[in-house]
Parts: sequence; structure tokens; C-alpha cells
Amino acid sequence: MLDDLLARRLVVLSGKGGAGKSLVGMALAVAAQRRGKRVLLVEVDTPAVAEAARFLGAGPGGGVERELRPGLSTVNLQPPAVMEEYVRRMVPMDFLARKVLDSPVYHRFFAAAR
Repeated sequence: MLDDLLARRLVVLSGKGGAGKSLVGMALAVAAQRRGKRVLLVEVDTPAVAEAARFLGAGPGGGVERELRPGLSTVNLQPPAVMEEYVRRMVPMDFLARKVLDSPVYHRFFAAAR
């Protein structure tokens, strides 16, 4: 059963806070890494003290991808930072990107999407 799960390119874990997603995610990531797969464990908006990397003795990542073991990396994405990066890539002129990011319409849309 585990081999079937780890044969997939993408595995998504979801659930309410405190359900054990980080622990299960890290266990699956380590299992996949031990089978020779390159793994990126992505968390979204996880409090720094609860990041999955802590199970391997690593501290908070600060939203930066980092390799914990050869072939096993983690990142904790922060939605506001991800959206700002996206806007800045799509609107390469800093003046215009700031206009979009400061717009009340953008803030309302982003709040509704979260």
C-alpha cells in the first residue's frame, strides 16, 4: 500500500490543525527519500514551531526551501509572500506592482481567496 502511494508524483495531506499532518507528511517524505525519490515537503502557512522539519531536528525555515537530507527538502509557504512574488513576476515594473499590491481591490480579493 505504501509503495502504491509513493509511486505518485504528488501526495496531498489535509485536515484540521492538530490532526498530525506534519508528522505523517514527514514520515511519508522520509519513506520516499529512502526509496531513492527526490522529495519536496510543502507546508502552507504552518506556524514556525509546528513545521514538519522539527521532526528531523531542524528549526523553522522562514519560508525558504532547504535540504534537510540528501534528496529531502522542505518549505513552508506563506500565502501573502507567495502572492506578492507572483504579482511581482507578472508585473515586472516595481511601480505598477506596488500599485497592485497596495490596491484595496487586491486586498479584498486576497482575503476572500484565503
